[in-house]
Amino acid sequence: MVDGNSILMSQPIQAIIFDLDGVIIDSNPAIVTFWDHWAKQFGFELTQDMILEWVYGRKVTATIEGLFSKATEEEQQAIRDAGYAFDAAMHPTGIEGVQDFVQALKVLDFPRGVATSSHKERMEQMLERIGLPNHFEFSITAHDVTLGKPHPEPYLKMAQKLGIEPSNCLVFEDAISGVQSANAAGMICIGIGNAFTAEKLKAAGAKEVIENFTQLHIRNNTMTTSNNCNYSLI
Repeated sequence: MVDGNSILMSQPIQAIIFDLDGVIIDSNPAIVTFWDHWAKQFGFELTQDMILEWVYGRKVTATIEGLFSKATEEEQQAIRDAGYAFDAAMHPTGIEGVQDFVQALKVLDFPRGVATSSHKERMEQMLERIGLPNHFEFSITAHDVTLGKPHPEPYLKMAQKLGIEPSNCLVFEDAISGVQSANAAGMICIGIGNAFTAEKLKAAGAKEVIENFTQLHIRNNTMTTSNNCNYSLI
């Protein structure tokens, strides 16, 4: 799932940034089920393209604006309230391999952060629930930005927090809007996806796509992916 000309090249990286949903926590199946329920309530089917465009990587308010623009204000508020309650009750697992990968970065004392469209309280709650509290030095959440993904502001602000040039930051994203955000900020992005989403993520700007973090290996400060791409952790 990578362009052939990038195989075996070594890219210098000074920080790694993670999205939350679909990258650190395996929340996407439950999130899709939630929005599919509401789509049916309003008489339409939630397609894969709708999911990629308006569900993955989006705030609740953005999903409502994109998919339920014809709903009344009262109906939109009901969906919004249900969305917030759903988020609060969620108990996801971690994406396969993410705990070990993040722990390896922590042992190396390698700069790492989370850039999410979620609010800070939810991010901290979810990281606690999968056993990764206090594992990320930096975060950018909905509280910190005026313009969310796909605008580059979240990742540009993260680079400022890190004190690292965007071109030396590596991002993991599962959503088209997130890949576009990282790409527009001038960062390198690896997509987290499957056979259906891989081409769409690469079209949005992902350098390569992996399924999960078991497809990464760190040795001698070099991260190698299952696509045989190398990244120097400097």
